[in-house]
Amino acid sequence: MKEVVLITGANGMIAQELSKKIDKEYNVRFLTRKKKTDNEYEWDIKKRTIDESAFDNVSHIIHLAGANISEKRWTKERKRELISSRVDSAELLLHTLKEKNIRLKSFISASGINYYGTKTTDHIYTEEDPPGNDFLSEVVILWERSADDFKEQNIAERVVKIRTAVVLSKKEGALKKMIVPIQYWIGSPLGTGKQYMPWIHLRDICSVYEFALKNIQMNGNI
Repeated sequence: MKEVVLITGANGMIAQELSKKIDKEYNVRFLTRKKKTDNEYEWDIKKRTIDESAFDNVSHIIHLAGANISEKRWTKERKRELISSRVDSAELLLHTLKEKNIRLKSFISASGINYYGTKTTDHIYTEEDPPGNDFLSEVVILWERSADDFKEQNIAERVVKIRTAVVLSKKEGALKKMIVPIQYWIGSPLGTGKQYMPWIHLRDICSVYEFALKNIQMNGNI
């Protein structure tokens, strides 16, 4: 019998691509705001409602939900949404699992390289480096802390937090938005050209999640 993997952030490109990679070996379900298919289950983070049948026989949760940091202006309300979509969603999952007395084999959470803050670009950062002190660093710190609660409260055997760079794909993501001004002939170099921007291809980040799912020795930040 296939193990059940529940994925949040159903409409995101990582969730969709990842499900294609693992659906032969796992029974994949999605949590979404609007159910469209049989393997989708509805939840509402603000109202703290969730279809509890999504958790029947679940073994793994891959938590990809989170509002896009580059989609809108960072008003006070938007900043709260950026945090809530990550932290409150994790807390809702945790609460539901505790209520149903379910223990996961793994809780795998998206995270971000923004953890390290806006610093110099001549240093190679590792998981041992300290966090930054800007807003996005705060978002990631709270995000990862909410994931750690699953291990600390004995709801998951292991927790993996994947600090992700900008994800590139021909169809969706950052590259699609970056191409628009170039197509209108108003693209231009940014900065000196000597700075770097960490990135990862969609296929590669999905392979990272698949590897984290299948390898029980993986724990913590990667």
